[in-house]
Amino acid sequence: MRRALHGLPDGSTLPENLWRRRHTALLTLLWLHAPALALFGLTRGVGVRHGLVEGGIVAFVAVAATAAGRYSTNRHLLATIVALGLLTSSATIVHLSDGAIEAHFHFFVMMSVLLLYEDWLPYAAAFGYVVLHHGTVGVFNAGSVYNHQAALDHPWRWAAIHGSFITAAGIANIVNWRLNETARLEARAASNRADLSDVRFAAAFDNAPIGVALVAPDGRWLNMNRALIAIMGYSREELLAMDFQRITHPDDLEGDLDQVRRVLAGEIDTYELEKRYIHASGRVIRAQLNVSLVRDSAGGPLYFISQIQDITNRRQLEEQFRQSQKMDAVGRLAGGVAHDFNNLLTVIAGYSELALHRVTDGDLSAERDDVRDELEEIKNATGRAASLTQQLLAFSRQQVVRPDRLDVNEIAGTIEKMLDRLIGEDVSLTVMLDPAAGTVLADAGQLEQVILNLAINARDAMPDGGTLTIATAAVELEHALDGEHGRVEPGRYVLLTVADDGTGMDAETQARMFEPVFTTKEPGQGPGLGLSTVYGILEQSGG
Repeated sequence: MRRALHGLPDGSTLPENLWRRRHTALLTLLWLHAPALALFGLTRGVGVRHGLVEGGIVAFVAVAATAAGRYSTNRHLLATIVALGLLTSSATIVHLSDGAIEAHFHFFVMMSVLLLYEDWLPYAAAFGYVVLHHGTVGVFNAGSVYNHQAALDHPWRWAAIHGSFITAAGIANIVNWRLNETARLEARAASNRADLSDVRFAAAFDNAPIGVALVAPDGRWLNMNRALIAIMGYSREELLAMDFQRITHPDDLEGDLDQVRRVLAGEIDTYELEKRYIHASGRVIRAQLNVSLVRDSAGGPLYFISQIQDITNRRQLEEQFRQSQKMDAVGRLAGGVAHDFNNLLTVIAGYSELALHRVTDGDLSAERDDVRDELEEIKNATGRAASLTQQLLAFSRQQVVRPDRLDVNEIAGTIEKMLDRLIGEDVSLTVMLDPAAGTVLADAGQLEQVILNLAINARDAMPDGGTLTIATAAVELEHALDGEHGRVEPGRYVLLTVADDGTGMDAETQARMFEPVFTTKEPGQGPGLGLSTVYGILEQSGG
């Protein structure tokens, strides 16, 4: 029984303010019936006293309902009092009309009005009132309820007939109420879930450890979390009054706007870049920016989600670390160069002394060939010293550069014969030149040195022989490439590949391969400037 009652609609899902408005409307309707019934009685010729009594009964119920509303908030009680008052009004109209069938429609109208409560209890009270009224009054004063003989002869039967119709209507109404109540509960639950989801999202958004912002397609800040406010140094109100363009470093703005245009055009879905912002204090902030676009159901842009991480301190630490590495490299470079130059100077000094001895004390004509050999060694030593100096200049980017528009294929073809002699008989050389590779703006001597240094490294990595491959190709970069050793902007490039099938490098060696004077070769086999020189030349040439 309790479960059945619990399943009936009780109007509890109606918000309080809505229930109050409906109750006030029905209470007002009850009050209006009191004078209306008195006037109706006068028109029916029942006399003033009788009419006032009929209207007074309804007025008494209205007073009771009004008074109960001041001392109680029980919806069932208040609604039931009003329901009994309205059904009393219906019964009075039927009595005053001598049981006219048309007057009975007032019962149905009032039953329909009570639907506004969406509560089974007042509705059940009204239903019981109809059945009992038609049955009891129909027995003791049938003429005041019915105006046809069949009902006069069998008042309880016709009470049941009236009750059955009221019951059918009641069942339909209760089902409808229950469906409405269920739908309202589900909507409220969905709203609560949405509110909870919004609260959780807002908490996650505002407490994120990195800056997060919603940005309009035109660049205006729409919302931002506390981390972003702390990064930029502006208040929330100040940021909401400006766009991101205003606080972007002028040198970084065009690149950022270009990516924004590409996202809006649908060319890319997201983008990321490192850029600089201007802090409220005027200092420059370095930030890692990740951006994605949220679109509406029709595909139109709504807003950007921007994630901004302050990497200023990280970049400063990296720069300090690079400076430390550079100073360490300079120290090792100085030691290595001093050692190599000392060896060269020893050769030059030794052969010079021998040559001078022969010229001074010996028979110059008899020892001419020996003197020539010694002078050749001096010349070779000075040549090696000059080569070492050129590598140092290339590494330090102090070498005099004469850039020209060069055909990479032509440069590679020119030094192919030299490489054949240089790499030895155990290494075979394969050259694959793409006719569409194109030209580059570079210094011819530097470009040759790049190929030679890479080829020598490849040769030394194949002590048992192998294949050295040199290839060229044309490539088009659609996006910038950010690598450990720098950034390459989008555009057309010539790809120069020098490959071998030698021993290769482990991860630790790869991490240090561009360090100056770092070498895996035996002492005396080179100063360790080969790859660092290549790196310096390529960076200087925009590669």
